[in-house]
Amino acid sequence: MTQGALSIDGLSVHFGGLQALRGVSAEITPGSVHGLLGPNGSGKTTLLNAVCGFVRSTGRVCLDGVSLTRAPAYVRARSGLLRTFQSPKLVPDLTVEELLRVGEHPRGFRPWWLVTALPLRDSRARKSGQQRALATLDLLGLDGSLLAVPIRDLSQGVLKMVDIARALMADPKVLLLDEPSSGMSEAEIARLRGHILELARRGTTLLLVEHNLPLVRAVCDRVTVLNLGEQLTSGPTADVLTRPEVVEAFLGVGADGSVPNAVQEQPGGGP
Repeated sequence: MTQGALSIDGLSVHFGGLQALRGVSAEITPGSVHGLLGPNGSGKTTLLNAVCGFVRSTGRVCLDGVSLTRAPAYVRARSGLLRTFQSPKLVPDLTVEELLRVGEHPRGFRPWWLVTALPLRDSRARKSGQQRALATLDLLGLDGSLLAVPIRDLSQGVLKMVDIARALMADPKVLLLDEPSSGMSEAEIARLRGHILELARRGTTLLLVEHNLPLVRAVCDRVTVLNLGEQLTSGPTADVLTRPEVVEAFLGVGADGSVPNAVQEQPGGGP
């Protein structure tokens, strides 16, 4: 069966009397990068939370044809649905290696009695986990010396990349990225662009919430636009970013009705 096909059908979220999300649908093909756009408060992070099972929702979420609609968050993670966070809240005293080993948890964990009874086996598992952590950092262009660095000592840009590495340690089929470029320098964003494309090339499906439009244009095959909790439009990236309703609702229009520079094609399509 094809791996990494995510289907979102009629997803709605209520917080008491407030409807935060209403009937959002999207078909995300394996190995693609699908952008999720919209102004602040449009429901983007709420959608990610609903897909991952962090908030209650109605509608359907399916991964590779299997419904996860009633599954709790940990089951969805074990099924291959992982995410990062716009503002990672990580234990500051953990080292990067310890955080990445925590990221392996959805792949299975060893009970305490197995560690006690079979210390040699656990030692081998630790070595294997460290090698996986080094390989994951290398995939994201991060130096292996970071393994010993406490989380509290990381810059915001590096912290965002380490959070991606944490999610990758669980071998996700689908990776949901919540504004990964926020807090990054232009050079870091340029490297992030390459890493996103490489992950997709390797077969990981990505759902990307992002405000950096040059980055969206460079990496996303298709985008879905939300506004006030509803799905405004969806389609190929270059087409959607020039649709009048998107320019008006998300990007704004100039006084003369012109499309702002932020959505005009730029040479090279990147930041």
